[in-house]
Amino acid sequence: MKKLTKQELDRLKYLINKRASIEEICAKLNVEIEKLYEMVMYLKKQGGNYDIIDSQICKITPRV
Repeated sequence: MKKLTKQELDRLKYLINKRASIEEICAKLNVEIEKLYEMVMYLKKQGGNYDIIDSQICKITPRV
C-alpha cells in the first residue's frame, strides 16, 4: 500500500471521530471497503488508537 498523504489521514480520522459508518466513509473518500480497511490498519501501525470492531471503525481509548 502506498503511503497515505497527511490530508487523506486527517480526513479519515475526522470521519472516524464523527462516527461515520463504513459505507459513509467509503463514499466520502471514494474508496472500496478493502482499501478503507488497509487505511485503518496503516493508521494503527503508525500508533493510532483505531480498530475495526463489529464492522465499525472505532477510536480506542487506552485503559489506565
